[in-house]
Amino acid sequence: MSENRKASAFEGGIVAMETPKRYEVPKHVKNINGRPVNENIEIVDVFDEFDDDMFEEVEEMPTSLLKAPEDMPEVEGFERPKKSNAGRKPRKPREDVHVSLEMVSKKKVLHEAEILEITYKSLDKSLLMDLLTKQYLTALEIHEDSAPTILNYVWKQARVVDGKRMYTGTLQATAQALDLSYASVQKVLKKMISKKLVAKETDGFLIFNSLLTSFFESLTVNRQLVLTFEELEEEQMEAIDESGHINESMAN
Repeated sequence: MSENRKASAFEGGIVAMETPKRYEVPKHVKNINGRPVNENIEIVDVFDEFDDDMFEEVEEMPTSLLKAPEDMPEVEGFERPKKSNAGRKPRKPREDVHVSLEMVSKKKVLHEAEILEITYKSLDKSLLMDLLTKQYLTALEIHEDSAPTILNYVWKQARVVDGKRMYTGTLQATAQALDLSYASVQKVLKKMISKKLVAKETDGFLIFNSLLTSFFESLTVNRQLVLTFEELEEEQMEAIDESGHINESMAN
């Protein structure tokens, strides 16, 4: 079969068949497959053995007739494949959970005779600080993986200016120091500002709120915080203020 004949079958069109070919037998050949050469021998292409009806004209469908999947008619009993839901789903807001944060005396927060103590131990101080501040940030619904590292870095790199602890670094410098993207650092710091963890001064420096400052200053020898899970009554739910505290006068 010639190359042109092969190409036509793939490109769409009429498949051309070659005519039978006769060949002269060289004089020195006395027989072919046991038959004397004086007999009439017709050598034809092997594809002549097939019926011509097997080869038919093939035309390409015009692209104008093609339909998008959504335009195809519905077939009874056929279900379209469902779209993949792969990837991280956005967190749902915890509308029924109210969180309050405050610095209190240790005598005030321990209400049980025995309390489960979970202790993280490591030679890596920065890792321990990330685990600790992650609890603080989770309470404020800041869930980015890089948030604890960013918060600990800006606190550690801050300096006292006019009696205030300030972080004077730029977003670009922070991203480079932590090997993070500019967008990631910007997103986390914007959330911290919206949650009033930090505030932006007119000169662009960041200052820390009093509660966060007290929290970091309390982390001396043993770095600890207490998690309390308190079940509320319906009346107490209605008396919770914006800070998450219960207005006792309204609850009673």
